[in-house]
Amino acid sequence: MYRRFPRYPDDADYQTNSPSYYEDLARKEKLIQLLAEKIWEYDERLDERFEDLDEYLEDLENVLQDYLSQWDERIENLDDEVSDIFIEWLNDGTLEKIINHDVLGNKADKTYVDDLHENVTTQLAQTRQYPTLPHEIGVVSEGYPYGHFHRYGAVGDGIADDTLAIENATKSSNIIYGESEKVYLITNQLKFTDDITISSTGTKPFDFLIDGNFHGLLFDSVLKGNTSVTQDVNLNTNTITVSDSSQIEINDLLVIKSNRLWYYDHRDMWFKGEVCKVVKIEGNVLHLDNPISDSYLLNTDVLDIKIYKPSTVRLTNFNVVYKTPQEVAGMVFNYNLDSSCEKVMIDGARNIGITTRQCYNTLFDNVVVKNANAVATGYGISDNGSMFTKITNSKFIKNRRGVDFGGITPARFGSVSHSLVIGDDIQGETNSGFGTHGPAENITFENNDILNVRYGFHIRSSNTNIISNRTSGKIDYFVVMTDGSNLLVDSNSYNSNMLNKNIADNPDVLLTPMIGFARMTFTPTEGKFIFTNNVVEGLRNVFFQVGNVPSFKNVVVKDNIVNFNPQSSSQPLFLLKHGHDGATLYNSTIIGNDVTVERGIYNKIDETLKIDYNSCDFDSILFPESDLELELWGSGGEVDNIEYHLKVSKINNIANVVGNIVFDVTQPNSLIRLSGLPRQNHLVKIPKSVWFYADYNNDFRKGLISHNGVNRSKLLISYDDTRHNEPFPVGTNYMVPIDINYTTHDLI
Repeated sequence: MYRRFPRYPDDADYQTNSPSYYEDLARKEKLIQLLAEKIWEYDERLDERFEDLDEYLEDLENVLQDYLSQWDERIENLDDEVSDIFIEWLNDGTLEKIINHDVLGNKADKTYVDDLHENVTTQLAQTRQYPTLPHEIGVVSEGYPYGHFHRYGAVGDGIADDTLAIENATKSSNIIYGESEKVYLITNQLKFTDDITISSTGTKPFDFLIDGNFHGLLFDSVLKGNTSVTQDVNLNTNTITVSDSSQIEINDLLVIKSNRLWYYDHRDMWFKGEVCKVVKIEGNVLHLDNPISDSYLLNTDVLDIKIYKPSTVRLTNFNVVYKTPQEVAGMVFNYNLDSSCEKVMIDGARNIGITTRQCYNTLFDNVVVKNANAVATGYGISDNGSMFTKITNSKFIKNRRGVDFGGITPARFGSVSHSLVIGDDIQGETNSGFGTHGPAENITFENNDILNVRYGFHIRSSNTNIISNRTSGKIDYFVVMTDGSNLLVDSNSYNSNMLNKNIADNPDVLLTPMIGFARMTFTPTEGKFIFTNNVVEGLRNVFFQVGNVPSFKNVVVKDNIVNFNPQSSSQPLFLLKHGHDGATLYNSTIIGNDVTVERGIYNKIDETLKIDYNSCDFDSILFPESDLELELWGSGGEVDNIEYHLKVSKINNIANVVGNIVFDVTQPNSLIRLSGLPRQNHLVKIPKSVWFYADYNNDFRKGLISHNGVNRSKLLISYDDTRHNEPFPVGTNYMVPIDINYTTHDLI
């Protein structure tokens, strides 16, 4: 045998002063350096292998968890050979290692896992890995796990028709898998009527390639029957009394529809109603998960109440792609409960990417919908009459509308957050980032990014909250409301010259200043419409615009920062504008808005818009000349060439009028007063001893007085300060400065 001997011939030569010692030391230093480099390289490779190992263990843990949940059923059907293996694993400790180390998360070292993997693979290769169970249909390859598409004959090459294989997987298991990065051609709708989980086997998604004009995936529930109520159903109560509860179970859904039309934008086809979840049953009294959102009276409402046994759907990590774009829905959820859809992409379903119909508590997280671009009906996600639909961290690319809430009966308590909408050149009247149809209530849009659509938000619902959203690109209006009540638009932003960092890589953005921030096209009969703390950079025309309506009320425009930057220096600019001559604003607040103008002609309020001074609060608006009158009182006198240069504010019944009036007196003994200033109705008459007036000579301008009980406030203007009624002599270009503060409720 070859033996390695020491380099040194004898012990005497192994001395620190011998040449061979230093030669050997230098050689060893080189070897140590090479060894260190190899250790470093191996360490990096080891880190990579351990990352792969962690992924493998995670996948193995997930699969084992699924198998254990079905173990009792499967063990009864194991054949003798597999039973022997199970007993052998139980006796030799293999099963204990799988459970303790893999399932329960005690990480094994690489050598152990490699050995275990080799052992399991070898033994399973010698037997049937997953024996066919009695309830399975169409098993082709037992080498794949239960529910795996390929177990039932799927190919996954995008060419072979895999529809039947996936249908058989669905009939055989409620947990089904597609192979990561495979493409499964589907030529007929995949329909699911029970609880179902669909996911990819790996970290990358698989594709359903849809070839045909049909809704790709349908997740349905079982209709159990109908019932009726025996007592009035009252708003905000948690119980409902039915005529027969014998077929109703805990967690069933009640879908209620009244014959009475919905309150807003009903179009003669949308009705009162809602979805309820049953959590407790006492005789015929059903206890509900959430309070009733409307009232239904026996003498006014005819109710249709359907009972559903809801299915629960769990979708993760796959794509639904249409081979050729079709005017269909990519996925349909019907009457489902506590469902989720995560890391799913839909492309080419032109009508609707995903639609939910009267579901309860559905989560969409990290969903992408592209090209739902049918001109009249294209929606990324359309929620129809559901409760508690939550959409977050999602993207909607080149759809007619990103997300819409509505339905035959109202959608309620839905939300969209931390999501992105990017439009394209669809500029139809209803193209928008997000929206609501008439039957929707308590919907919130928060912390989203929107660009390149006609409207950021198109609202036709009640109790809608639009908070902390960001917009940019080609957008005509941030929000348009065409019906409904109670709208809050708070802390949003628009910038015509800057894109949010999350969307700056989109090449299709068109940078064009927004026409207007908010527009209302109807006369609200109830509710409040609040626009506060918004920041708008680069506005072309108007901040808040009302359509061709005679009046509107209950508007709050407060503490907004607005920058106007139109293309033309002659462009009229307004904080408030309307489309109807003589329209009146009631019960509203216009306060604290910070406005800057790059170019154009700015006026806070359209001069033809009338403000009801008694019911509104506002700061520093130009007093419309049509509201003022410099009039004569007493006998004789005449004035001409009147100019009003006054601004008025009124906050909490404290009015301030500041500016001046210029006029000529053409006849002597002219007693003058100014009428039309803000006042309140049903007020107390002020005694003459505390009358105040403005005078020409000494600017003694302490307040207002009332004259002869007329129902308008009168500011007497005296020629000097000796008395309140000193007449003006004939003269030209009289200018009376006015700066008065007064409490409006002290006036007649």
